[in-house]
Amino acid sequence: MRRLAGVLAVIAALAAIFDSSALARAAGPVNWPQFRFNQAHTGVNPFETAITPKNITSVTLHWQGQLGGLVDFSSPAVVNGLAYIGSTDGRLWAFPAGGCGTATCRPAWTGATGGHIQSTPTVAGGIVYIGSDDGHLYAFKAAGCGAASCQPLWRGSIGGGPVLQSTPAVSNGTVYIGSQHVLAAFRAVGCGAATCPPLWKGTFQNEFLGGSPAVFNGHVYIGIEDGVGVFSAAGCGRPGCGPRQLDVAPGAQAGVDSSPAVAGGLVYAGRNTGEVLAWPAKPCGTFRCSNVFRGTTGDPVVSSSPTVVNGKIYIGGADIFAQGRLFVFGTGPTSRGPSQRGAGQARQPALARKFGAETSGCCGASQTVPGDGARMKLASSSGG
Repeated sequence: MRRLAGVLAVIAALAAIFDSSALARAAGPVNWPQFRFNQAHTGVNPFETAITPKNITSVTLHWQGQLGGLVDFSSPAVVNGLAYIGSTDGRLWAFPAGGCGTATCRPAWTGATGGHIQSTPTVAGGIVYIGSDDGHLYAFKAAGCGAASCQPLWRGSIGGGPVLQSTPAVSNGTVYIGSQHVLAAFRAVGCGAATCPPLWKGTFQNEFLGGSPAVFNGHVYIGIEDGVGVFSAAGCGRPGCGPRQLDVAPGAQAGVDSSPAVAGGLVYAGRNTGEVLAWPAKPCGTFRCSNVFRGTTGDPVVSSSPTVVNGKIYIGGADIFAQGRLFVFGTGPTSRGPSQRGAGQARQPALARKFGAETSGCCGASQTVPGDGARMKLASSSGG
């Protein structure tokens, strides 16, 4: 009994240590190093405790940073006291995350690229990575260079057109990013030269890529035309690699501009047929893998990236009347009511049905599987 009591005491002590460590991590400064928080792009920060539902109504603007161009799709990354963001003037901007003591702050430093920036910066290993529509990945020292304007440590030549909204993902010493037609993988530390070639390139029949790559369990997921391409994160041993499998869904077809998110063993993405789709994250045993879930919104444009948290799937949509909505799917009881669309928007469910997407329930949203409709092939571009 004494030995058992001793073992239990040790276990209790270790549990207390781990609990206090977790609490300290949650209570201390937390980094948001990349698009949608982590390399699986779940969009969930489990450590936020300062802003809560109880005090959100008291949140006010603390300061702002002036940029030289528009912020178009690029989202902030906040790491080790600096906030990074890109703009259409082709520069990466780094501001003190805590502000500067005045209402408008100047950047701590900036870094220039050769084109417009819509990509979101990713920070890993003391380096900040960002894509530019000149078709290159840029790597800067995250702490800056001691001057107001910094040169990149190196840049990677991607090929396959410009980098639009695609954002780098870093995993196991490799950084992944997509251009219009190519998924490229680079050594995260560079190659020792100013311009580096990729370790390998991923393509599929020169189809368009959409969104940002997500990395999970040795695989890289990225939108390819009307599905999601699944590549080996280690490449294929050759300069050019094809996907190991394609995650597809039947019915009306359109571009997948949504950035995939991985959560709970499933891969989620939106498709511009008014749907959010899910596939198993593990291989299905064949090249073309069918979806296991389809949530119908009734909005034809679903380029938003899903967020999966607390048993709910959150995703945004937009209709042909330039109005958008947030859609929330989940298990268990559902709240349904009359549509919030205006009278002039009553045609939207009919439009969805025309292309094989059945709609019902609250605001035109449902979780039914649409029938095979006419193939609606939309021009696809990289989405972030």
